[in-house]
Amino acid sequence: MLIIVLVATAVHANKAATRLYEKAAGGVTLIDIQDYQQAGEIAKNFASQWATFNGDTSDYDRRLKVFNPTLNIPAPEGGVSRVMSASIVSEDRDQTGRYLVTIYLQTQRFGDLNNPDAVPEAYKNPLPQTQTGYMTEQPKQKGWESDPMMVQVAGAQKDGKFYVLNAPVLVSAKDAPAVDVKQEYSLQPSATVVSALTGFLKVYFSSVNPEDLVNFITPECGITPVGGWELKSLDSAFVDVATSPTKAMVMVSVARGDLTIQQKLYLTLKPQNGQVFVSKLSSEPN
Repeated sequence: MLIIVLVATAVHANKAATRLYEKAAGGVTLIDIQDYQQAGEIAKNFASQWATFNGDTSDYDRRLKVFNPTLNIPAPEGGVSRVMSASIVSEDRDQTGRYLVTIYLQTQRFGDLNNPDAVPEAYKNPLPQTQTGYMTEQPKQKGWESDPMMVQVAGAQKDGKFYVLNAPVLVSAKDAPAVDVKQEYSLQPSATVVSALTGFLKVYFSSVNPEDLVNFITPECGITPVGGWELKSLDSAFVDVATSPTKAMVMVSVARGDLTIQQKLYLTLKPQNGQVFVSKLSSEPN
């Protein structure tokens, strides 16, 4: 039973594990899944270290040799860079046991800004002061500029330890498929339902005390408040039944400090005695 649960979790979280599961046709083991996950994580960490450079070549070499001491990978030229996020796009293992992992890196490069007006002020360095009579050209604005990359990392395993076979190789970006997410309801909720949804959302985003949600949720639903955000507005709401809905899709604007973002939430509802209670909140359409 434990293996089945772990297989289901890994299949849902990792495309590579899905392929392994399909090929094995029920013969996949817990060790196989753990190997896939570990190989992917090591490849992602290696790619992140490879794309991070603070200007110190000896530090760069030391960090990369952790993944394979025999590799000699030249440090990048032309400035420093950092990785903001890294995610595994796909992972395959061939018959020899070698892994090929495709990774998306959201990186930033520090240097001359190609379009300073498009870069937030927080990512810019102050312009150097010009000296009258000595400088005829305005110096270029420097700062952090987005520089995303898609790379592939080849890896293998020896004596239970994973290592990489080469420096990450740049590959073409893979776009996600364009698929419309359709909902099966489009009715405007009644004023009473809107009031109930608004009350729930205000507490859900702002409160840090789970007990504050008691009047808005069903018992034992497991919903806990986010805390620290202010509900600025309920921008739109659609339900399956106007007065006693069981499903809702809401669009809200929430703020924290100077930051305002929009959220689309799917709610499962339970109408009871003229009231509406939330039993589930998800990013997944219901």
